[in-house]
Amino acid sequence: MAFAPELRTHAQKVCSLYKQAMRQIESYYGQRNVVRYHQVILRSRFDANKCVSDPKDQRRLYWVGEHELFLTKHPLPIAKCKHMIG
Repeated sequence: MAFAPELRTHAQKVCSLYKQAMRQIESYYGQRNVVRYHQVILRSRFDANKCVSDPKDQRRLYWVGEHELFLTKHPLPIAKCKHMIG
């Protein structure tokens, strides 16, 4: 989905943030079991805040998540190919 950022719902933004964070974890760790361990921790952090209903708190949590993702950005992220050759 290629929506303009201002037209995306909060749930879509959170899902995108979650997916980016998962991909970033894959970039940092090589072993599959270590990657899975950190992904489970990340999922528990998202699940701990899924019942927040106040829009101000939701925006604040989203901003904090984006900021944390930016600060921990991997210098050489793993690139996922859309079309495999061969």
